[in-house]
Amino acid sequence: MLNEPIPFDPAHDLDALAASGALGGNVALFRQPRGRDLLRRAAPLEEWCELRARHGVWPYCRTLDGPPAPIALVEGDGLAAQQGINFASQDYLSLSAHPAVIEAAMRVLAECGPHSAGSAILLGNSRYSAALEEAIGSLLDCQHVVLFPTGWARLSVR
Repeated sequence: MLNEPIPFDPAHDLDALAASGALGGNVALFRQPRGRDLLRRAAPLEEWCELRARHGVWPYCRTLDGPPAPIALVEGDGLAAQQGINFASQDYLSLSAHPAVIEAAMRVLAECGPHSAGSAILLGNSRYSAALEEAIGSLLDCQHVVLFPTGWARLSVR
């Protein structure tokens, strides 16, 4: 069947994977589809996505099972669970697993309760984030420092 996953053993099948075309291209190649027929315009992207999914290299719509460790177990989008190097969690320094970070997070959670920080204008700051801004300002010799909850939030500031 066309859409069945292809068994893939990275230790033995790298040449076959490379030859399949599943590692070629990127989403940017499909950013400006042309034509009136929406399905026909989207067909090349759909084919590329299906090719990558069949070979087990589709990175989206996966679920992380456990903490974002350097080696992680992921599953989802109809693919079997796979363990491998985690390039997707944005935990670049593996601090989420550091005992001191976990202990500090548990202490603050018990003290402040769970909440998602929003804009600093709308009570998004806490005394901890204010102290961090002050420490960063001292370190960098800057009078004003603003923490953003995400990189995307920073991109909206011009």
